Amino acid sequence: MEEPGPFQLPVPLLQPLLGTAAAAACRPPPNHAALLARFAAGEAPALFCFTDSDGPDAQFRVAAAMPRRFRKLLYLLRAEGRKAPTSGGAPGSAVPSPPAVTAGYLDGQQPLRSLHDLLFGLYAPHLQPAAAAWPEGLRADWAAALHGFGAALTEAAAAAEGRTALYVPQEAEASDTGAAARQPDLVQRLEVHLLRWTAQVRGVLGGSLARELAGQAAVEEGPAEEAAFWRDRATDLGSLQAQLEAPVLSSLLRVLEAAKSPHLPAFLEARGRIAAQAEQAASNLAWLAALEEPCAALAAAVPLQIPAALPPVLDALRLVWTLSPHYNTPDQLAGMLRRVGTAVVARCRAALDLPALLAGRQLEAAEQALQQCCEAAAAWRAAYSEAAARVSAALPARPWDFSAASLFAHVDAFVQRCHDLQEVCAAQRQFGSLQTLAPVVGGPRAAEVERAVGEVQMGFAAQMGRLQQLPYDPLDVRRSEWYADVAAFRSATRDLEQQLAGILASAAAQAASLPARLDVIEAFAQVVTRDGLRKAVEGQTALWHQAFLGELATAKRAFEGLKTELPAGAALPPYSGRMLVLRGLLRSLERSWDHLQALAGGGCLPAVPKAAESAEAYQALHMGMQQYANTLHMEWYGSIPFDLGTQLQHNLLRQDRGAGGLLHLNLSPQLAAALEESYIYERQRDGVPAAAQDLLPERQRLQALVVGVQAVAAAYNSVLGGLSSEDRRLCRDRIRFLDRRVLPGVNKLSWASPPHQAAFWQKDALRCCKAAATAVAELRAANATVARTAALFRDSLLLWVERKRLFDLPDFEQRQQEHLAATTARLADAHSRLRASLVSLWACFAGDSEEVAAEWLAWLRRADQCLLEALTACVRRSLHEVARAVQGDHKGVELSPVFVLGVILDTNGRVELKPTLQQLFDTVHGTCNTAVAALEALPRLVPQVLSSCGAAGALPACLRDVEAPPSYAAVLGQSEEAVAKQMQAITAGISGIVDKVQQVLSFYEKKYQQSLWQTDCTAYMRRYERANKPVEAFMADIQKYLDLREEVLSEDSASNVRWLRLDASTLKQQLTSACDTWVAAFSGLLATLASRQMAGLEEELSAHCAALEAGGLQQEGSGAAAGQASAVGLAGDEQAAVQEDAGVQGAGMEDEVSTTGQPAPAAALTPEQRFEALEALHGRLLGEREALQERLAVCQERYEALVGLQVSLPDGELERVDALPAQWERFVAALEGVPARLRALCG
Repeated sequence: MEEPGPFQLPVPLLQPLLGTAAAAACRPPPNHAALLARFAAGEAPALFCFTDSDGPDAQFRVAAAMPRRFRKLLYLLRAEGRKAPTSGGAPGSAVPSPPAVTAGYLDGQQPLRSLHDLLFGLYAPHLQPAAAAWPEGLRADWAAALHGFGAALTEAAAAAEGRTALYVPQEAEASDTGAAARQPDLVQRLEVHLLRWTAQVRGVLGGSLARELAGQAAVEEGPAEEAAFWRDRATDLGSLQAQLEAPVLSSLLRVLEAAKSPHLPAFLEARGRIAAQAEQAASNLAWLAALEEPCAALAAAVPLQIPAALPPVLDALRLVWTLSPHYNTPDQLAGMLRRVGTAVVARCRAALDLPALLAGRQLEAAEQALQQCCEAAAAWRAAYSEAAARVSAALPARPWDFSAASLFAHVDAFVQRCHDLQEVCAAQRQFGSLQTLAPVVGGPRAAEVERAVGEVQMGFAAQMGRLQQLPYDPLDVRRSEWYADVAAFRSATRDLEQQLAGILASAAAQAASLPARLDVIEAFAQVVTRDGLRKAVEGQTALWHQAFLGELATAKRAFEGLKTELPAGAALPPYSGRMLVLRGLLRSLERSWDHLQALAGGGCLPAVPKAAESAEAYQALHMGMQQYANTLHMEWYGSIPFDLGTQLQHNLLRQDRGAGGLLHLNLSPQLAAALEESYIYERQRDGVPAAAQDLLPERQRLQALVVGVQAVAAAYNSVLGGLSSEDRRLCRDRIRFLDRRVLPGVNKLSWASPPHQAAFWQKDALRCCKAAATAVAELRAANATVARTAALFRDSLLLWVERKRLFDLPDFEQRQQEHLAATTARLADAHSRLRASLVSLWACFAGDSEEVAAEWLAWLRRADQCLLEALTACVRRSLHEVARAVQGDHKGVELSPVFVLGVILDTNGRVELKPTLQQLFDTVHGTCNTAVAALEALPRLVPQVLSSCGAAGALPACLRDVEAPPSYAAVLGQSEEAVAKQMQAITAGISGIVDKVQQVLSFYEKKYQQSLWQTDCTAYMRRYERANKPVEAFMADIQKYLDLREEVLSEDSASNVRWLRLDASTLKQQLTSACDTWVAAFSGLLATLASRQMAGLEEELSAHCAALEAGGLQQEGSGAAAGQASAVGLAGDEQAAVQEDAGVQGAGMEDEVSTTGQPAPAAALTPEQRFEALEALHGRLLGEREALQERLAVCQERYEALVGLQVSLPDGELERVDALPAQWERFVAALEGVPARLRALCG
């Protein structure tokens, strides 16, 4: 048996949906096969097959739920619990049986009408006959539900079609009016429908009034829509009137009239008004038909055609206003005029391509269209004004005196939107052309300006992107969001224009010249379209003219200054130099002026008031400069002598004896100036005199000769210029030789000499100057080495006391030794290098005369004296460092501590310093003396250098056997200024703090000596133990030393006495240790006394308890004695004596008892004897009970004090203390049980 194929929809069901041919060839989509299978299997209760549109492109779809949108729909509904028989799969198979599946169709354009036809064409006719056999209650409920749903469906379907339909129920019982009026259920159902009819009729009657009220606010409809409204209203009212006059409705009204329904009069009153409303609607439609043709022309017009299309519309409105019997109220006509404005706005909106406008495409066309829209709106206002004037002239009693603000509010709002969009277009044209600015912006910040322009463009693009993404139509005047959005756009563009103005100002400011600045302004002027940036361009243009006026003023000042002297630093001749500067100024001004005229002639720059002023100033200054240039040339031409060539016979050089024999160029200034002036004027193509013209061929030769002569003079002057009188005496042999080679240029050679003679002299003179300069350079280097070495000696410090550093004596001594060793090594190294340099210098003068050798010795002694003076300053500064540290630079100035000494308590009980002040004094003085003595390592310069020079060769006679001066250290040791005064200052500084230091030491002694170390602690504790002080005394003394310890710790660990710091930390440790010793002594004594007292109490309480339990027959003498000794806190030897006495007494008692035949066993005593012994013991213990209790409290108090002091106690001692109350309770219990025992003995 073959398996059945997949479930297929029957072709007959699909034919109304797809057509016959399409249904036969239809195949469900593959992804819907599972849904069809589920419906066939009964798993899906419903199946919906639909198309989404008409035509060949319609797509067939299948869904399990009702779709929201469809064109045609087939629904298949399965009865619950029933399954459809599966089909064989071939198209055209049988339709599923009705009991299993219900099928139906819906039209997507009129779904309510389809549902209405299905309800009243199929279901209601089949169910109503069957309902007659139902119970009355069920039938009434079913009828109410059916009619309620049918009424709602009928009204909704009619409303969707734009008409009013009354639902009239088919009530069979209503045929008999009397009988029906007596059926409450029927009457109630009819009243429900009556109320619904009344509401429907009233709604239709109020439709025109509602439209008039809405027409004052809604402005989206045109005049053609008004005519269409009255056409639809006339049709609706006619249809409603026919329904109200129908026989079925009349029969139902008779039933309600018979039943005296209270709602019937209101319905009849509303029905009576329908006829009048229908007649009014027909009249209005007839008169408004005159508007259809002109309104159609207006609806098809473009903005340019609107002015011609408006008069026919207004003429038709005048006809309606004049002749219409109903459509003639001011509100109706005002609404119609507003609708005409709406039509104008609608046509203007249709002509605008808003996306293209906001995208920046075809901006010129968009701006033209916006302008045409504004003109159309103005034409509408003008046409209305003209028509209103005609109406007023024709009908003075009924003029068109409507409020213009009400009529044109919508149009004015639209015009404002057009202006806003014109502003947007202007902004797009302005900001979209910014890329043309980059080529004209130069300067070091050109890249920055270009980046700023790019940022402005991106910012504007962001604003335009925001406008392009608005969720509404900007031309829709009802959307008030536009005001905020366009305000934000204006604010943003203003900010961007301010940025552009700043960029313009920056680019103009950094322009290299006025023409370049003008190019920048012209580039911005080319792109400006808005007032904000236009003002900035005008401002920059005015600033340019102001700058040009400033340049003219600067040129004028330079021109006025040029009349008196040439600019500083300009090596130019007076006449031609002025002419060159003047022509340079003229060229600069002409370049700016010509550029301005070129741009102004093209209309690129805005006109500003400063332009005329700058033009006038330029013309005046330009003319004055030209005249002065001509005057200068004439003056120079007349100043040239005819015998100018005779000045070539002057010597090349002249010697200035007053300046030490220095050489100067001997060229006639007039000749040099004439040659330069002639050369420049000839280059400028101006006239030159004949005398100067003859010398121009010699100009290059004279220039070269001048350069050579100046080189010889400079070389000669460099040799002599850096030498003092002493150095000249040392170099006299070399100077004499040099004069023989150089001075021919002073007394022999002239400017007219043959070139070869001048060249030979120049070469020979320069060679000799170079040789002499070598020796002079070595002498200068030696002088510099002496000065540098002396500066090193002078700036060195043999002793160095660091600021804000504390030294103890060993540290100070070690650091000064290290510093002194490093300093003396550095000085010795410098001294050695200087000596080698001087020995090398001697080689330059070794072959000179005896006079030079004598000058050499004098020079060497001067260098040695220079070193001695430097070492003197070094020693004085070094010792002054120490003196300043211990005495200060000024009196009264607080010194920083330098040395630190410890404050201690010595073995003799004295507070002393360690080290002592004497040791400090000796250390400081010894360090200073060592520093001065260390200079012995530096020998005197003269003998050392002469010795080294003699080793290199024989010395002249004047340099042999030269007496050696005393050493540096010997000379400095006898210097009062360098050593004696500084040592006295150091001594005074150290001595000045002795008294203050002693006061500090005495303070510690007076404050703590009596309490801490003057009293012997051991002896004091023995006396304290014998005194048997209470716990309060112990605690008071312990607290006294604890407070004293805190006081010691609160003392400053260090104190400063001027430059000395006293470190009292060691003393504080000693004093706190002494305080701790006293506290430990008191605590130990208290612990010892408490331990003894506890042991005595334990022994005594145990003895008493044992005696009471034994009936008073046990001896307790030793325990009682120990308790008495511990009660008073006696020392160990005193307690032993007491216990010994107690033992003797006990022995005596034993002897006494033994002599009387006692003690015998307790059983051997008579009751009377036991009674007496127990009574005596009880009485004695009662008397001692209070004392024992006080001793117990004292013991506990002592241990509480020890615990509070955190004294370390032996293991188990605190447990014994805690056990004392239990022993006491035992003793009290035994003592209180004695009376009962005594009574028992008596009985």
